[in-house]
Amino acid sequence: MKKIMILIVLIIVILLSIYYVKSQTNKDYQAIYFTDSKSPQIENLKTLKDAKILVVNDFNKLKKIKIDNNSGIIIDKSTMQGNMKELNEWLKKQVEIPIIVVGYGNPTYAFFKKFIFTDENKIPDFSDEKFKEFSKQKGFSFAYIAKSGEIYGKGFKGKIDINNISEIIAKAKKGEKEVQAIVNNNN
Repeated sequence: MKKIMILIVLIIVILLSIYYVKSQTNKDYQAIYFTDSKSPQIENLKTLKDAKILVVNDFNKLKKIKIDNNSGIIIDKSTMQGNMKELNEWLKKQVEIPIIVVGYGNPTYAFFKKFIFTDENKIPDFSDEKFKEFSKQKGFSFAYIAKSGEIYGKGFKGKIDINNISEIIAKAKKGEKEVQAIVNNNN
């Protein structure tokens, strides 16, 4: 009898685990926001919930979420400390997914210095001083890796506005032509 109870409890735990992982998909969310719980750039969690953005504070949990081109990824600069190789490699596989980095308004710094989205021969040749200057530009940066391998990016300096971020993600989810329009828009 004790073995049967243990088996039943084990089955329930497994089913609940499967349900949890399946419930953590992108179908109900416009974007997944990966942030450090101690110092997020976007602090108003109600605003995020209203914008249908799921907040995740653990990279292993982030990797388990099924992300497809129906949602975007928002990376907080608070998660970009130390060795970011695994996060960088994971992000480079997110083809046709809008990627936003909040906290850095310069995409050259965000995607060529903090992350390396291309082979090192294609990284712009700026001095360390110039990259340091770029790192101080507040705002958010947008990137999109097209199926062709083309990488698009644009920086948005100033206030981090979740409505603006949501609008960019919604447009980028429509595909490469919309992404080109975002990048070429001078706003």
